[in-house]
Amino acid sequence: MPQHPSSSTLPSAFRRLLPAVLLAPFALGLAACETDLDPNDAYRETTVIYAILDPGQTRQIVRINKAFLNTGSDARVIAATKPDSINFPEGVIDARLQALNRDSTVANEYILERVVSTTKPPGTFSNERQVVYQTPDAFPGIDTARIYRVVARNTRTGTVAQGATRIPVPFDRTNPNRSGVLYITRAGTRSLTPFTQADTNITFNPLAKTFLNFNAQSRAGIYMAEMDFHYNETINGVTTAKTKTWLLRENLIFRTAEESGVEINVDQPERSFFDQFLRANIDVSQDPADTERTLREPAFTFRVIAGSKQWADYQEITGSSSALTQTTPEFTNVSGGKGLVTGRVQHSVSQKLPIVYNTPAEQATKTAIKAAFKEYKFNVLL
Repeated sequence: MPQHPSSSTLPSAFRRLLPAVLLAPFALGLAACETDLDPNDAYRETTVIYAILDPGQTRQIVRINKAFLNTGSDARVIAATKPDSINFPEGVIDARLQALNRDSTVANEYILERVVSTTKPPGTFSNERQVVYQTPDAFPGIDTARIYRVVARNTRTGTVAQGATRIPVPFDRTNPNRSGVLYITRAGTRSLTPFTQADTNITFNPLAKTFLNFNAQSRAGIYMAEMDFHYNETINGVTTAKTKTWLLRENLIFRTAEESGVEINVDQPERSFFDQFLRANIDVSQDPADTERTLREPAFTFRVIAGSKQWADYQEITGSSSALTQTTPEFTNVSGGKGLVTGRVQHSVSQKLPIVYNTPAEQATKTAIKAAFKEYKFNVLL
């Protein structure tokens, strides 16, 4: 049976945006919500589906659970100690991913395989029997021209829960000027054109303002912008590769009917890479005396993630709870059950530090960059 990837092997954006694969109840990561389904509601066999379909992933993963049973105890405690309280037994759920034609007829259908993950994710839930349903090895990948539907049929009761979504259009390196694709237009301190998206030799000055601008996508409704910082850390002669992620913007809701030409701008103040990001992630006061850090080039990976409009609806509605009512409205696009079936795409570019210092001003910048990194025990060669 194919193995479910552990959370540690997934890209950081995928882990943040798809904890539904590993946790129940589902939290989108673009903001967690734990009250869209009442965990202590009276028992009913309600199927709960959560899926984020991503054309950038070779395997699509779906979380299918059942509603909690109220026994007078906190349902989260039940879930943490009794996996069967949230998981359907093997053979009960017939799960499928369908690719639909424009008239909603089924063009292709793929049976989803039930997989038990032995990797404990973060959270309070059981460290065993985390059940997910995933596409088979023969799955050809997501075609963004189609609508996709997740169908879960309970073979015991005959009930069917299903939800469908369109997928935002990802960046296409073979056709970078394609209308309506998601792509980064400016990263770090430099503006880009679609033809330079694969260029890893563009440079980033971490002392300057940090920009991440990108072209909005007509099928998307919510965005997240982030930067991965790659470096090596050596302690007692042992070197460890590390990556820290800087969340530049989360839960940015923006809808447009335009296919292209709408740019979204995200920026952080000057020196925020050092004064905010590194300060929050590296505590040099805890370092052993022989600690040394070096950059792992290209050291900076800028990334933007776009989620579908249902995702934006989910975030807006479940995020609108009132301090007066202490209730959270419910959003679901799953008929015959509860949950969310949605899609996401991402685009990233990698950058290096500036490598040309010809003028006196550039030489001064070089000296300032090295000094700023030195505060965090980085030996930066420029």
